[in-house]
Amino acid sequence: MEHAALLTDGDAMARPLLQRLAGDGNTRWGVDECRVVRSRRHAAHPAPGDRSAWLDVCYRLALQDRDRGTRHALWLYAKAYSQGRSADAFRAALPAACVIPGLGEPVMQMPELDLVVWPLPNDPVMEQLPALLDPVAVRPHLPPAAMGPKGSGIGEISVVRYEPEDHCLARIATPDAATEAAIYGKSYAGEGWRDARDCMHSLWCTGCVDPHAFVVGRPLGSCPALHTVWQAEVRGEPIATRLAGPHAEASLDAVAAALAALHAGPPIAREGSPVAATVALARTWCSALGAADARFAAGSGCTAVSSGARSGAAPSRGDGTRRLSCGPDAVVERPHRAVRLRQFHNRFARTRRRRLRRRPAVP
Repeated sequence: MEHAALLTDGDAMARPLLQRLAGDGNTRWGVDECRVVRSRRHAAHPAPGDRSAWLDVCYRLALQDRDRGTRHALWLYAKAYSQGRSADAFRAALPAACVIPGLGEPVMQMPELDLVVWPLPNDPVMEQLPALLDPVAVRPHLPPAAMGPKGSGIGEISVVRYEPEDHCLARIATPDAATEAAIYGKSYAGEGWRDARDCMHSLWCTGCVDPHAFVVGRPLGSCPALHTVWQAEVRGEPIATRLAGPHAEASLDAVAAALAALHAGPPIAREGSPVAATVALARTWCSALGAADARFAAGSGCTAVSSGARSGAAPSRGDGTRRLSCGPDAVVERPHRAVRLRQFHNRFARTRRRRLRRRPAVP
């Protein structure tokens, strides 16, 4: 199996990861599932002397403790190197990774795969995660709404979403609080939490006055020490889950109305990028994808689509539809519902840009 294919195959990686975590003679731990949550491949042609990783992979392991009859989730962040460079990367990562996880070591090397692996709460960039994911350490940083009347302890902390070196979303159960059953903390690398705080406040205010707006959890403050914003729990079904289910068609109008309310409102980010810069960046990404793998070139909208015709496949239009014939009586398939949603989003984005151009500058 190709190296990249092996590293991005959760079933194939379950055994070597567990062996490195629990040792060769392991009889206590079993893996129910190993899922690749995220993977990112770097430049296909690195510069001479570049010793950085060529592939980042985030795994989520569903572990079974046979001795205690319990199940646990373990998140792993792996960086893949070439030509044995993982040894140097491992030595460089040792001083910063100091929290012993429930299984394994703070940072591990797998030389047979040229990998360096960090089990949560260790992360090579977000040094605040050990405090965020520890019930004792995070308690002094929680907002008052998360604490009970007597300031009693908190419940289980579970990781909902993890983007290595970028952000981590954790659900913190508050069984003794009078107002909140759980709160969410979203922690960022660097100062990204400030924009998240402002965006969350703007979305919450819009939702309070517009019944068509997106429903978001009530903001509960922020913690600069942990680079984290706090948010109340919302009961309901996430949009992504809804659009992937059987009721997606009936939900498109509601989602479109919510997008319209979002784009008609004020800017929610403290700093925005010019449209030209955003387009240029998108073209750069498309070119990089096409250079890394020709399969991405035809659908990216940044290269000619004639390659699909040469191969005998129906050429892609770049907007998610498929041209079935190229003659004067050409027929086009109905766009997928996700494509229609994206078209709604683009139309409202253009409307918002026009309104912003008419808006007078704030002194």
